[in-house]
Amino acid sequence: MAGTKQLPLRGGTHMSIDDYLADFAAGTCRLATQTGQPILVRTLHEMNGNWFSWGQSYEKDGRRPNTDATYKQAW
Repeated sequence: MAGTKQLPLRGGTHMSIDDYLADFAAGTCRLATQTGQPILVRTLHEMNGNWFSWGQSYEKDGRRPNTDATYKQAW
C-alpha cells in the first residue's frame, strides 16, 4: 500500500515517507513564502555514481539496473 514504508527518525521514532515528504514540503513552502525566496529542486543529481539508487553505476544484487534510457525516463 502506498505511503506505508516507515523512515527511522532521530530519537527512535518513525514516520511514513508520504508524511515525511508532506511535512518537509509544507515547511519549505512556508519559509519560501515568508522570505520571498524561490525553491530550487535538483532531481536525480549525481547520476554518474553508485551512491544513489538512480545512479548509472549503482549495483543491486550484483547487477546494474540503471541505463541511459531508464535514467532519462525517470528524469
